[in-house]
Amino acid sequence: MKRILSPVLILSLVFTALLFVGIGAIPTRAQETGEFAIMDMWWGDETQRIEVGPGSVNVPLSMKILYKGDDPLIYARMRMQLPEGITGIDGSSMVSVYTRSNIQKGDVITVTFKLNIDKNLKTGTYPTFFTFQGFLSNPGDKPEVFNSVTMINLQVNGEVKIKADTVDNTLVAGSKNDVKIVLRNEGTGTATKMKVLVTAGQQMSVLDPEVEVESLAAGQSITLDVPIYVSSSLGGMPASLTLAISYLDAYQNSRSLTTEIGFVVAYPASPSLQLEISPNELVMTYVNEAVLKVSNVGAGPISELSITVTPSSPLVLIGSDGKFSVKSLEAGKSVVIPLSLYVTETSVQSSQVLVSLSYIDAANQLRTESRQLNVFITARAQQLLSPIDIRISPNILYSGMINNVSVTVRNIGSSPIRAISLTFPVTSSSATWLEERVMSIDQLEPREEYNFETKIFVSSDAPSSLTLTLSASYYGSDNVLKQEQRQVGVLVKGLVKFEVADFTVLPERPSIGQTFSITLILVNTGTSKASSVSIQPGRLSGFKTFGQSRSFIGDVSVNTPTSVTFSFSSLNTTRPGLNEIPFIISFRDSLGESHTQELRIPIMISNQQGAQQTQTQTVRGMNQASPFSATNLVLLVVVGAVGVAVGLIVGRRTRK
Repeated sequence: MKRILSPVLILSLVFTALLFVGIGAIPTRAQETGEFAIMDMWWGDETQRIEVGPGSVNVPLSMKILYKGDDPLIYARMRMQLPEGITGIDGSSMVSVYTRSNIQKGDVITVTFKLNIDKNLKTGTYPTFFTFQGFLSNPGDKPEVFNSVTMINLQVNGEVKIKADTVDNTLVAGSKNDVKIVLRNEGTGTATKMKVLVTAGQQMSVLDPEVEVESLAAGQSITLDVPIYVSSSLGGMPASLTLAISYLDAYQNSRSLTTEIGFVVAYPASPSLQLEISPNELVMTYVNEAVLKVSNVGAGPISELSITVTPSSPLVLIGSDGKFSVKSLEAGKSVVIPLSLYVTETSVQSSQVLVSLSYIDAANQLRTESRQLNVFITARAQQLLSPIDIRISPNILYSGMINNVSVTVRNIGSSPIRAISLTFPVTSSSATWLEERVMSIDQLEPREEYNFETKIFVSSDAPSSLTLTLSASYYGSDNVLKQEQRQVGVLVKGLVKFEVADFTVLPERPSIGQTFSITLILVNTGTSKASSVSIQPGRLSGFKTFGQSRSFIGDVSVNTPTSVTFSFSSLNTTRPGLNEIPFIISFRDSLGESHTQELRIPIMISNQQGAQQTQTQTVRGMNQASPFSATNLVLLVVVGAVGVAVGLIVGRRTRK
């Protein structure tokens, strides 16, 4: 081994000695002679400037060198004695690059070195010896060589590596989300003048999309608060945010990158409202102090809660219009609303309180609900009452037509009843059940009810109230068959509907300012007689009544024509062409309830105002031309009367 190393060591020493001798023999021009100048130096090549830092491998270092010498060069060689931690790609501390040939004074030469930077090297500025070695033409065999040495600074500022992430990758649909985006510099260099632009896809809106960060050092992180609204239709779907980041790297070069952050859009928390009224048993003919409790038993909050309480008869809400509002109601919270309910005298055992709700949920959506709460009414001892309650709905039937009714059988007792049979006759004096039915019900628990549908025809001459008889049989808790006759009263009213069978306008096309008449032929096409019928013109525009303003007709039977005439005057402001004159018909039905019906009659107004004025003036002229005609007429009447009197006297004398 010693035999091998000794010749190698001897050869290395000899080569080094010869190199120094050669350099000493070559004429060296001092740096102040200004043979060259380094115009620019950067990491990267001629097409791109890059970032380098500890651990960068095979990175290019480019220089632009201006040759200022007077003598042209055959070529040149650039050498650098690298500091510790920076080497050539072969690991050497001395690197060199040859330039192109034929270099003239004023030429700018670009050279590129390939270097490796140790991963343990710290960022900073490293002084480096740089040698410009020029080769001049020489008549001899060897070119003349000169060396010019200077000191340069290698800047190793590090690389910037920006990573973006989020604290929580879940968004909630239909609401505003405060997204926390974390920007982390995982590189070795500092980023400055950073701008972040956040964009989103469809049905997402970034409320504050731009964020500026002054600097982000190596290993440092910063959290950005970005408000984002997500549409409710994105629930259960993936979404993403795009971040466009621009900054200055450690070498003050402008950089930009685009990255995406993925999210999962969750459905908004659904609210669920629970309503209860307490106490739920009210005393008849007393003002009962009760409370309505609204509880949010869902997972999401609600806001702008509006509550409308509408009690059914025989309940009366005292001291309030039944409208209440609550600003917000968080999940798991409740609100209590006091109510004062008066129960009028009644035979019913229960009633309902209708509660209408409207609110905005966590998804910013308006929701509406209707709830019905049942309350019990203490009227009399339960054992004195029949356990069967039979109701017919609706309780107002129309005569002369088929009515759809619902029959409800309910157990209002305190124990079950079974083998229930309900029978109703096919016909009665004025009502006809169109289906003969015997309803059988196996069993009804307390407060349980059974409904069935049927049809009833009521004759047109039926009175205003009818009593429908039904037979019921059942077995109670004592297992004894019980039979009852029930009479359910309903109101009957006929249908009244007026139509214009025909109408006449005289003259047919009145002109502006002219008086005209309208004759209507009215027909009651309903199923019942109308009472106390009167008709009058409605609110007029461009017309005024001439003569009577209201006509009382009285009773109008079905399919019986009735005529009525009104006179009108068209005003000077009346619009020529087609106009309408409204007529209001007032009447009472068979139940004595008052009703009104409006009819509109079209009328064509002629634009002949000048002719009408001429006609009017002609009539006035005739009247003014013969002012004594009326006097002559009076004289003739007086003379005639005297003659008649004389004739009567003479006649009596003759008879005698």
